Order: sequence, then structure tokens, then C-alpha cells
Amino acid sequence: MIKRLKNLSQQDKASFAYLISNVVSKGIGFLTIPVFTRLLSTAEMGTITVYNSWQSIFYVILTLSLTSGSLNVGLLKYKVDRNRFLSCNAFLIFVSVTSFYFFLYFPLRNKMDSFLELSQQVVLSLFLYSIFNASLECWYSKNRYEYKYKSVTAVSISCALLSTFFSVFCVEYAKQNNLNNLADIKILSQNAVIICFGIFFFFLIIKRGKCLYDKNIYKYSLELSIPLIFHSLAKNVLDISDRLMISRLCGNSEAGIYGTVYTISTISLVVWSAINNALIPVMFEKLEEEDYDSLAPNLKKILLLFSGIAILMTLLGPELISILTTKEYKSALDIIPAVSGGIFFTALYNIYGNVILFKEKSNYLMFATSGAAFLNIVLNYIFIKAFGYTAAAYTTLISFMFLAILQGIMQRLLLKRDIISFKFAFLLSASVVTICLICLKLYNFNLIRIAFMLILFALLFFQKNKISLNYS
Repeated sequence: MIKRLKNLSQQDKASFAYLISNVVSKGIGFLTIPVFTRLLSTAEMGTITVYNSWQSIFYVILTLSLTSGSLNVGLLKYKVDRNRFLSCNAFLIFVSVTSFYFFLYFPLRNKMDSFLELSQQVVLSLFLYSIFNASLECWYSKNRYEYKYKSVTAVSISCALLSTFFSVFCVEYAKQNNLNNLADIKILSQNAVIICFGIFFFFLIIKRGKCLYDKNIYKYSLELSIPLIFHSLAKNVLDISDRLMISRLCGNSEAGIYGTVYTISTISLVVWSAINNALIPVMFEKLEEEDYDSLAPNLKKILLLFSGIAILMTLLGPELISILTTKEYKSALDIIPAVSGGIFFTALYNIYGNVILFKEKSNYLMFATSGAAFLNIVLNYIFIKAFGYTAAAYTTLISFMFLAILQGIMQRLLLKRDIISFKFAFLLSASVVTICLICLKLYNFNLIRIAFMLILFALLFFQKNKISLNYS
């Protein structure tokens, strides 16, 4: 295996390293779920779920969405002066976040804390996290483009391990000493490590770029990112509105149960995130060369591989819930097939979204995601009230499906062709959703389910080597 890794191209080595680092850095969070579900009550887990939901919304607004897809497009455009580009963006984010804090949040902090249902210390950590995690993302993006996979892997894994284990230590210590606000302690301790890493990279980026203001860079970044604020905001609303609405309509405990099981169900999303991070630079290069003939077949293979991973995670649902949580969470087992199906559509619309971003039509993404988010809120309000929190997973699946269709149409209009054939996308999507829903019925037939898992795992193992992100 070591010999084979050494013989890989630079791009394939980078892709493999990003996959490993992403799986480890995100996966460590999943491994600590059984720790936190036993240390914290379902209501305290609900507070963490609510915080994570608000964080994803505020992060987009505070950072002006400058670390979203616009960063990758900018690194391609400013390939000869990437340090200067990143320096300007990091400082612009710093100005934006501090302005929001002192001019908007601070004068209204009591009302804001009450509305958000979060403590003042937690909200302050959210603002600091926004500044310095953005610096980390800037540094990661540049190094991915330059295939400096060793440094990215080392930093991302170190940050994930330290932040996770430090938060476990702090919560365990607080629990033993009968301290209150364990949810706050978990959030603050985890953010503290990320902030410390981010401070170092913020000053490193500024030092290397030697520029805090460049009118052309500011203009380019803001023109591309401002529509992405609404796109990313709508995307986050689409992703987390269910948890916020469950908290309001059903209670914090139900939000904690749903949010925890939903998080477990998104384990396959960790793999997709790693694939997409490695895919974007190569995909942009091939789109620039208009080399669709080598791009399209590999995208199909990637989707096929990921569809198998999504189905495998669905089949493993009962085991994941038993290992990672306590008996209170088993009532949410029914949401796993719908979440897995939704994650497949996430992969599909990400591929379409990459094309739209390459064409610098971020306003297209804004309209598509806003429409899907609005649909999700309406469906959630109707069906959560009627059927309880389980319905939220299925309304989210429908909304993700709607978003994939919209972005597929937009990609075709921009490229004048399908990056993935409509027939292939439709048949694969229908198959994945159908199989995931059938898996729910198999939860009561363990021998049949285990047989399917073994067959699927074997197929995935023997097909994985047919996919390369090098396209050589």
C-alpha cells in the first residue's frame, strides 16, 4: 500500500490525504457523541444543537460569505498573487465581524441573547470563532489549490483532535465538580482551541500577503460573495431550520434527540465533503479547458460510489444509534433513511453548484437555494405540527431534491450541455431514495440487512480504485 501511494500523482496523493484528514477531523466528532450523550441531558444536547444552528447562520452573515465558493474562484483568478488576495479577504472579514459586534449586537445584546436563547459568553465566542475559523478556511483553501496536502492534513487533524478532547475534558471536569451550564462549557472549550489556531493563521496570512486593502480585490470578492451571502444563508436555513423549528414547536429535548440522530446520519457527508474539497480545483481546471469528455465519466463514477456509501450508512443506522447514543434517541431511528437520501442530493447539487460558481453566476445559486429554503420552512411548519419532529427529515429530503433539480437546470443553461446526463442523474437519484426507504423496513430483519451490507461493502471496496481525481 505504501508503494502504491508513493506512485500516485501529486493530485491523487492530495485527494487521498484530504479524504483521510476530513474523515479523521470530522469523524472524531462522531466518536465523541456517545461521550456527550451520556454526560449531557437531552435538553443540554438541544442547547448545543440550537447553538450550532445559529452559528451556521451567523457565520455566513458575519464573514460576508467570503469563505464560500467565491474563495475558490478567487484563488483561480489571482493565481499569481494568492497571498495578497487572502490577506485582503482575511482583513475584510475581521472588519466585518467586529463591526457587527460593536455596532449591532453589543447595543442590543440583552434582547439578542434572549432571542437566540444563548448566553453572552457563548455569543462572544461565536463572533471570535467567525473571524479566526475564516482565517483557517482561507489557509486551507490556498494550500489545497497548491496541493500542499501534508500541511493541510497535519493542521486539520491537530485542530480537530485538540478541540474535541479539550471539550470532553472540560465537560467531564465540570460534571465531576457539579458545575452548571455544561452545554456552554462544551461550546466555549471547543471554540477556544479553534480560535487559538485561527489567530496564528490570521497573522500568518497578513504577514505573507502584506496587504490589508486593495480596491480591486475587495470589489471582486464582494461582487461575487454578496449573492452568496443569500445563497449560503438560505442553504443554512435549509439545513437547520428543522432543528430550530422543532425547538420552538416541540421543545429543546426533542431538538436534541433529532439533532443528534441527524448528525449521526450525516456521517457519509464527511466523506462527500472531503471528495468535493479535492474535486473543486481539478474540476475548475477541466471546466476552464472545456475538457468535458474526461470530466463527465469520472463525476458519474464518483456519484455511484457515494450513492453506495449513503445506502451503506442507512443500513448501519440501528448499530450507529445503539453505539453512539442512549435509549432516549432510538425513537428518531425513522429519520435516518430520509437524511441519507437528502445527503445524496447534497452531492448532486454540489456538483451542479461547482459549475455555476465557475461561471461566476452566484446569483443563480442565491435564487435556487432561497426557493428551496422557503419550501422547507413552509413544509416544516405544516408537517412538524401535524406529525412531530420525524416529519422534518422527509420535508428536508423533498427540499434537497427540489434544489438539485433547480441547480441542474441552471447548470445546463450556463454550460449549454449536461455535465451529468439527466437520465443518469434521475435514475440514480430515484434508486438511492427508493433503496434508502426500503432499508427502513429491513431494520426488523437483521440477517437480511447484514447480508446486504456485506455485499454493498464488497462492491464499494472493489470499485473505489476506478476513480481518480487526476483525470490524466
